[in-house]
Amino acid sequence: MSKKRKTKKEKNNNKSFVHVVQQQQKIQVEASSQPQLQIKTMPLIKLVMNEAVKAGNYDFSIKRCEKIIEEIENITKRRTISYFATQIDNPAALINDSDSIQIEDMLRLSNVYDGLDLILNSSGGYALSAERIINVCKTYITKNRLKEFRVIVPRAAKSAATMVALGADKTLLCDNAELGPIDPQLVLVGNTGIPFTKPAFLIRQALDELLMKSGSDDISQNEKYKIFLSQYNYDIYTTAKNELELSLDIAQKIFNSKKGKFIKLTMEAFDIFTNPKKTLAHGRLIGIDDLENNALYANKIIEDMRIHFAEDEKDKKSDQEIKQLSSLYWELYIRNTLLLNDAGNAIIKTIQTKEFIFPSFNTDWKPLTQSPKSPPQQPSQP
Repeated sequence: MSKKRKTKKEKNNNKSFVHVVQQQQKIQVEASSQPQLQIKTMPLIKLVMNEAVKAGNYDFSIKRCEKIIEEIENITKRRTISYFATQIDNPAALINDSDSIQIEDMLRLSNVYDGLDLILNSSGGYALSAERIINVCKTYITKNRLKEFRVIVPRAAKSAATMVALGADKTLLCDNAELGPIDPQLVLVGNTGIPFTKPAFLIRQALDELLMKSGSDDISQNEKYKIFLSQYNYDIYTTAKNELELSLDIAQKIFNSKKGKFIKLTMEAFDIFTNPKKTLAHGRLIGIDDLENNALYANKIIEDMRIHFAEDEKDKKSDQEIKQLSSLYWELYIRNTLLLNDAGNAIIKTIQTKEFIFPSFNTDWKPLTQSPKSPPQQPSQP
């Protein structure tokens, strides 16, 4: 049986088909080498909680955070360290001196990337400890002749954490991220023996007002003065006053370090962070919208993360890379928040790179012996 010879037209058609297949394969290979955005089928919080419930721990989440940091570095080409602390009031979660030691220890390891990014999410802590973190990070940049020290805020860097952000060469705020007043918090011990935090400004302001009226004939004012002193002694008032002056001094030092590079920058730009009378509350949100007319924003010391990567000529990223970074910062925030705020978990703070993690633990933590009781059901409406 003789084989049927293919016509010239059929041969050309076969060549065209092979060429199309080869082109499709090439496109698929190129696409697979690009960072892929995860298709969301459920809220990330729900996904992470399901993982933790199924495994009975957050081990996968901790390993995933290492991978997230690595993926971020691959896009930004900058050394990256993450710092997350619980939002639950716990003195052990505050920014303290051990943090700067752990960060310095990590920075002593070799790294191929230029520059340093600190992903920071914290309710604050001690002003001197914040100053030490700034010093460690800036010394690393200077000694190694690297690019700037940059802080990335995924959600909230308040009080002493805001101080760290202001001390960086640049701060990038992610979607809905916020800074706050840098008036310090004091760790006090109540009558029950349980430590708690209180804004130093409120303590000083309350006693200043009472001292002015304590010698009056107003009995109610004298009673208020006695009540105040029963809760806070004069030493605490002095400490609060000194801590406020320290915060202002550090802010002045940060301004002095920047004014040579930014000639039009004045100390007035820091007033939104240093003057509690303007913000009225320690936890007050200071976001990008609040800074649009501020010199720190005008000089691009504080920027919107997406705008920075879209417009900065030396640090420009593609639209896909910006979306990827936004998703990675958000996932890092969600995974750490669920880990650190979980009452069944002892970890309340993490300092992490793509390879290592320094966890801090709640020393008063006890494992849960039983599931929390369900809330009482509301009576049905008639």
